[in-house]
Amino acid sequence: MGNEQAVAVRQGGADHRMIRIGALSGMVGGVVSLVVAFLHPAESVSGEDFTTDHMHEMAESAPWLAGHFGNTAAAFLAVFALAAFTEMMRGSTGQAWARLARLTAVAAFGLILVTSAVDGFAIRRVAEDFVSANPDPGSAHYLATQGFEHFQLSMFSMVIFAYFGVTQLLYGLATWNSGTYPKWLGAIAIGFGIVGSVVGAVQLLFGISTASITVFVVTWNFFILWIMVMSVITWRSSRDEAPIPG
Repeated sequence: MGNEQAVAVRQGGADHRMIRIGALSGMVGGVVSLVVAFLHPAESVSGEDFTTDHMHEMAESAPWLAGHFGNTAAAFLAVFALAAFTEMMRGSTGQAWARLARLTAVAAFGLILVTSAVDGFAIRRVAEDFVSANPDPGSAHYLATQGFEHFQLSMFSMVIFAYFGVTQLLYGLATWNSGTYPKWLGAIAIGFGIVGSVVGAVQLLFGISTASITVFVVTWNFFILWIMVMSVITWRSSRDEAPIPG
């Protein structure tokens, strides 16, 4: 049986339109994510007064809210794409990994929504109040802001671990074993999934650093590009396929 026929068989019972919508969502979401990445300002990760520097950067960034809203929308679209990949692997040897990966993706997306509310929107209001009040280090206002900042950074690190780490790793294992997608795409996702898991764990245990953020940015961009490439393959594979009754 040829590869295209195998793909069609594995789509038995799957919603053909959902697969195509998911593939299109992955391509559009990837473009959105890459565009809004340029709206995100460079943030301090160290310094004698990290909290003050960090709050000023967020309060004075004009595209902060728009950029984080765009990232949240891109995450919505990415979840649809990941679900489509899982459907395309139905009936393959990677099916079990794909199902587990989809569960992880949904759980991680819930975490992304909460983190976006905190890291993208609530923290902006906190930063504006901080800059306006200009509290002294050690004051109640300063310490309260610092505590909220630690919560924000912990949520961010958990997203790295769960989404860019574990979810990417599981989809890599599913892709490697699927027979539907090229093995090299699976290998890339496995590699960067391991890196993302390590970065998230290191930040949760030891705190954020310039090195960890640099590695995360590389992992993030590769995962976005990986979803886009997978989406293109999914679109092309399903374009001329009629769904086969299960």
